[in-house]
Amino acid sequence: MGNTVGRLQSLFPPHQLDVIIGSLLGDGRLECRSIGKRYPISARLRIHQSDKQKEYVFWKYNQLKNLVLKGPRRIKVWYDSKRKKEYYSWYFHTKTSGDFGELHRYFYKNGQKILPIQLP
Repeated sequence: MGNTVGRLQSLFPPHQLDVIIGSLLGDGRLECRSIGKRYPISARLRIHQSDKQKEYVFWKYNQLKNLVLKGPRRIKVWYDSKRKKEYYSWYFHTKTSGDFGELHRYFYKNGQKILPIQLP
């Protein structure tokens, strides 16, 4: 486990790794993009928050900007017909990479997000 943690710490600058790990401990998720027999797993990080958390989404985006192709986007999540109100959220995702695939192997078991015994 110790070698794995050291390897994960070398994948991203410390300030970005902190944002990524913090997101994964919350409601951020890694989306597995490919699983090959010869090639490593690739994944991307998805950040998705309610409209109330817009500033937080943009803060995370600014911390991870070099890992992202498109900035945060607003989408309609649902419509409450009783209140006649639309609800929106903000999201972005990083580029797909083997580095995020490494994190995926560490934070997911059998398709479920887990809390690793030791954090990077």
